[in-house]
Amino acid sequence: MSGLLLGLGLAFWFATPGIERRTALFRVLTAVVFVGGLARLLAYAERGDPGVMRYALVMELLVTPGPCHRQSPGVTSSSMTRA
Repeated sequence: MSGLLLGLGLAFWFATPGIERRTALFRVLTAVVFVGGLARLLAYAERGDPGVMRYALVMELLVTPGPCHRQSPGVTSSSMTRA
């Protein structure tokens, strides 16, 4: 499992500096993390509170998709700020 997480982390590290050119890779990586979060959420529903691992759930389902959403067409920096 930690090898998979290391690979995902290195791939994100590679994709982030050129995110405009590597949007497809970034989206695939985000989808992998998000699906892992959904699996963790299912386990949470079936087995109860995961303890400190709930923070990983928040990262997988809320924080990680954030940068991917910002790369979506039609999302500009001005549309992300509130007046």
